[in-house]
Amino acid sequence: MRYLLQFLFVLIILGLLQTGCDLREGTIVYDVEFPRANEVDTDDGSGSGSGSGVRTVSLLKSGTSLAENGGTVTLTAELSAAASTNTSVILSLSGTATINSDYTLSDNITINAGNTTGTATLTGINDAFNDDGEQIIVDISAVSGGDGASENGIQQQTVTITDDDSAPTVSLLKSGTSLAENGGTVTLTAELSAAASTNTSVILSLSGTATINSDYTLSDNITINAGNTTGTATLTGINDAFNDDGEQIIVDISAVSGGDGASENGTQQQTVTISDDDSASTVTLSGTASVTEGNSGTTNATITATLDRTTSTNTTVILTASGTATGSGTDYTLSSSTITITAGNTTGTATVGVVGETT
Repeated sequence: MRYLLQFLFVLIILGLLQTGCDLREGTIVYDVEFPRANEVDTDDGSGSGSGSGVRTVSLLKSGTSLAENGGTVTLTAELSAAASTNTSVILSLSGTATINSDYTLSDNITINAGNTTGTATLTGINDAFNDDGEQIIVDISAVSGGDGASENGIQQQTVTITDDDSAPTVSLLKSGTSLAENGGTVTLTAELSAAASTNTSVILSLSGTATINSDYTLSDNITINAGNTTGTATLTGINDAFNDDGEQIIVDISAVSGGDGASENGTQQQTVTISDDDSASTVTLSGTASVTEGNSGTTNATITATLDRTTSTNTTVILTASGTATGSGTDYTLSSSTITITAGNTTGTATVGVVGETT
């Protein structure tokens, strides 16, 4: 019986040793480990305590708009759970706004060990350009550290710049009021009220009594390059045999694009008058000097109007009849009171019908 009790006592001692207990002076002592005060709990909640859960990073912003004149927006990278090592979040920037011209970014984001958030700052740059509506698109391009942290899906934030500058306007100017036909030039200038960060395209429309590519040419529409306030085009006279004196070129702005939202300054229009080195054309009349009347019917005589050279437009010659003969069918009839010489021709005719009679 004594040996049986000794045997049972040994088994109990061995059992206690295997379960992590210590037997000291009749007292049972358990060894328990507690985490250090500055140590991050890496248990993922599965009960294993192994820290095998993957942390993810989300990207937040403090506002949707950024004032150009020094306004700020805070970007926050947020970990799903604190990590035992620093988390580095690298940002990438795109959009219509330009970094270091329209805004700055303080830095990429670091989330320190034991924390769940880190921040960076976007700051607007005040300039003379109209940046209103330009956008900054912020993405996470890489995540490292943070006990193996990764981006939470695809994180992206968009911030829109609000500007304190109004959109520029375009005015149209000219270097002179008249254009010499024999190769003279007039410069057309489109002028912005303020420089823009992008090119400004100014489309011109032409009208008036002068004809493009016959009486004059236009070099092109106007482009005002980014950072400048003016751009030019040239009207050039075409020397021809026609008398174009007094014909007009009317120039309007039909469209404006680019230039940070530039627009036409009200209604812009310029008129240029062609001055010709050709004298005005002259007309002479000719026809049969005398006609035998006859006893009946009508005998016709032709009246011809002749230009000294061709013209680019129709020429109208107004006729008047006088003398001792009576018109309106008594002694004669006139087929028309005018003769038209069509453009490009030099002659036109009318007919005088002499009425025959026996008296």
